[in-house]
Amino acid sequence: KGVDQSNGSGSNVWESIKFTTVGRNPMIFEDIMREAQHLATNRDMDYTTIYTSWGHNGWKPFGNPRRKRNIDSVILDDNISENVTNDIYEFLTCRPWYYERGIPYRRGYLLYGE
Repeated sequence: KGVDQSNGSGSNVWESIKFTTVGRNPMIFEDIMREAQHLATNRDMDYTTIYTSWGHNGWKPFGNPRRKRNIDSVILDDNISENVTNDIYEFLTCRPWYYERGIPYRRGYLLYGE
């Protein structure tokens, strides 16, 4: 393990793995990495992670992952929840439409209250 020194806070931890073998077939490594990715993805299924842009350095997690919240627990005006849910579903199923037109595939929502 190491610490990402780019922000000086020591909050971004990265890991490095080096595989060596006597044989010539790299498939075992691909299988191991695929399984590790699957386990990590399943572990995070109940959490939402917010990312922030670091410009040309890509995206980095912002804060700690938070447990997902059921949409029914959010108090919204009439039909807003249904409209947002439908819009999210439509957006997630239309990636090729954005790609074909050269439009960045991004979506953001600003919900505010009184």
